[in-house]
Amino acid sequence: SETRLREAQRLAQIGDWELDLRTNVLFWADEIYRIFEVDQATFQASYEGFLNLVHPDDREMVHRVYSDSIGQRTPYGITHRLLMQDGRIKVVHERGVTHYLPDGTPARSVGTVQDITERKQAEGALRVSQERLQQALQASNTGLWDWNTESGAVSFSKEWKSQLGYGESELSDSFETWAALLHPDDRDRAMGYAQRYRDNPVGAFRQDFRLRHKDGSYRWIDSHASFVTEADGRRIRLLGSHTDITARKQAEEALQLTKFTVDRATDAMYWVGADAKLLDVNDAACAMLGYTREEFGRMTVHDINPH
Repeated sequence: SETRLREAQRLAQIGDWELDLRTNVLFWADEIYRIFEVDQATFQASYEGFLNLVHPDDREMVHRVYSDSIGQRTPYGITHRLLMQDGRIKVVHERGVTHYLPDGTPARSVGTVQDITERKQAEGALRVSQERLQQALQASNTGLWDWNTESGAVSFSKEWKSQLGYGESELSDSFETWAALLHPDDRDRAMGYAQRYRDNPVGAFRQDFRLRHKDGSYRWIDSHASFVTEADGRRIRLLGSHTDITARKQAEEALQLTKFTVDRATDAMYWVGADAKLLDVNDAACAMLGYTREEFGRMTVHDINPH
């Protein structure tokens, strides 16, 4: 039984302890010696010895929490750091409770210590990753959305709402909210695409549509999404992104209008690159200079010789 207990404690990185408050004798399980990285043969096991291994910045807090638990006759739990001899820092979580004599005198405290260093490091790395993602989303003005196609639950990120000029609490998270904001000319197409993809998710989910801004204008949105596979193998959550491409759409429309106007101009016009290569010409240039667009595409400005 003791062998199995020690093995279980080693695997869980947790050890039990007991402090006799009348003699100040501290018992530690083998796993606690391993966690604290001290020699069981030379360590003077006592409450003061334990405190000396606690990170200096945490000692007062640890002592206060333990003392308060004795005075208030309540269990306690606390997370604190250990300072190793080589300067490394570990993080442990302790739980304890004190037992009392019939006259109310504290007799002994018992508890556990668990090494949670790896978990804290993972939590820290995850927090940093999430902060970087949040900063990237804010910098790129990318909004995120999550649609549970089984339950119908939908959630929109803060950036998703801010793209449309709304605060985080100003728009409800629902499929109906998205549908109501769609431009009337885009609504049937966009909703139909989303519902067809939900029923038959083949290929990549991507579509452009317009959403109504809080100021009444409409913003062009480029939406990408993909299904997430759950632990049980189901694919019921569609995770997506929204990127405001209004400026790009406006630039494309302006370019198309310019090209439309140029193509119908009566004067010959052509566009030249840095290497003198002809990039494009209008219809009037073809008619006046006698070349086809394909021929112009193989020429430089120096090759032009009116027929």
